[in-house]
Amino acid sequence: MLEERFNRIPLFIRPQGFFQTNPQVAEGLYGTAQQWVKDLPVNKLWDLFCGVGGFGLHCAKALQEKNPDIELTGIEIAPSAIYCAGLSAQKCGLKKVNFQSLDAANFALNQDENKPDLVIVNPPRRGIGKPLAQFLNQMQPQFILYSSCNAISMTKDLLELTHYQLQKIQLFDMFPHTSHYEVLTLLIKR
Repeated sequence: MLEERFNRIPLFIRPQGFFQTNPQVAEGLYGTAQQWVKDLPVNKLWDLFCGVGGFGLHCAKALQEKNPDIELTGIEIAPSAIYCAGLSAQKCGLKKVNFQSLDAANFALNQDENKPDLVIVNPPRRGIGKPLAQFLNQMQPQFILYSSCNAISMTKDLLELTHYQLQKIQLFDMFPHTSHYEVLTLLIKR
């Protein structure tokens, strides 16, 4: 296992695990997410498709400055990524953190209570899909932070989120000299 640090947040990489391949751009991506959410009134957040916890840990750490009782739930299908995310949370000193190895869409669709204030999604290229987008639209967390490597699937998902307006958007050139990129958006409930 390798330890990498992004904005003083330790993230761990295991063999065959997904990780952003451009560390400088990834640090900017996570740092931007951190800056966008740090002053939002958030007590509870979900990080769906969390991988090793990069987005959730960055956001929880920023929110912890104003609210030491911030609650983070991170969901990722890969058990090795969840192990790494838990290790990072311990090193960050975050207390109310729950990382679970589950299918992110199934987890969210089966939640009746415990509504978060902020939902972070960083799905694979296919996007979050219509059922999860419609569920989030119905559940109506105050904020959604959506990171995507595919603006086409993200656009389809955003069209389903009719109760939200786009507050911020930024493109990150994750793979210079290619057509690949990362897009970060912040959505706010209307």
